[in-house]
Amino acid sequence: TNMFNEAVNLIGENGTTYNSSHIGKDYAKIDKTSTPGYLTKNYPKGVYAKLYDTNSDSMGDTLVLNDTPLFTYEGTLINDYENKDNNSIQTENGTELPIWFKYNNTDVKTIEIMDDIEPVSGYYLLGDFRALKEIKNINKINTKNIKNMSYMFYATGSTSTDFNLDLGNNFDTSSATTMQKMFYCTGSGSTIMSLDLGDKFDTSDVVNMEGMFNATG
Repeated sequence: TNMFNEAVNLIGENGTTYNSSHIGKDYAKIDKTSTPGYLTKNYPKGVYAKLYDTNSDSMGDTLVLNDTPLFTYEGTLINDYENKDNNSIQTENGTELPIWFKYNNTDVKTIEIMDDIEPVSGYYLLGDFRALKEIKNINKINTKNIKNMSYMFYATGSTSTDFNLDLGNNFDTSSATTMQKMFYCTGSGSTIMSLDLGDKFDTSDVVNMEGMFNATG
């Protein structure tokens, strides 16, 4: 059949482009490296992450977050969390850990937010990255509707010699109700550490601030 006849603008998920020699139903499938096609999976809105080595030392030093798994980054891909776990790694309301938290992130020095993301929970979202030096584009995290910010930056940067956290002008906490240990031990081992809560850090509705700044810096 001529299922894709003259559909010249088609591009599959893995980059397969239209070929007039392949216009039948055999190309009506999700585009993968081993099985090319013209279709793309409909991924749910969420927070997706990939771990990259940017220093050619086979260590995962950069964690990249995006609202879709269909992205690439400079360096060597070490771990594609979406493909490993076969689902969106958007955190759930309450106390479900982000999938990347379940793996060894001790070598991560940089977290970069590639595109706008809208997590439904901040629970350990950027927590326990102890060797972290910087978070790039933190302004691309839409925090406006997040209620749970517990442990969000827990121990992050705590073994880094230099860690500065600036939440910027877009880190809106007006919906937050719990910030338990949000900055617990953040940058605690750093010789140079600064924390700027930004312009939209609002605690009006917060009912739990237990240990919020314990051992920070």
